[in-house]
Amino acid sequence: ALARAYLDVERAEDALNAVDEVVGWHPGFYRSHLHQGDALNALGRHEEAVPSLLAAGGINPFDPAVHTQLARAYEALGQAELAERHRRFATLVAR
Repeated sequence: ALARAYLDVERAEDALNAVDEVVGWHPGFYRSHLHQGDALNALGRHEEAVPSLLAAGGINPFDPAVHTQLARAYEALGQAELAERHRRFATLVAR
């Protein structure tokens, strides 16, 4: 919750600091991976964001936010096909 609050006020570095330790404590909690990936994306660290977001999607593939963030990361990395695939999936699971 703290990481999400930091992200909501555009404090990505604080969000990343808040969530990094939680990921180690509770690796099965997908929202921690999601917030970690979101923070890394916000910091422009897209290549680092992908593994966190894939971990989140592996735990809960039905959260559209996971796929939206993956699309953002892949787009920034120049992987347009993967970005589009995740945008479509985000729309599909949001229904």
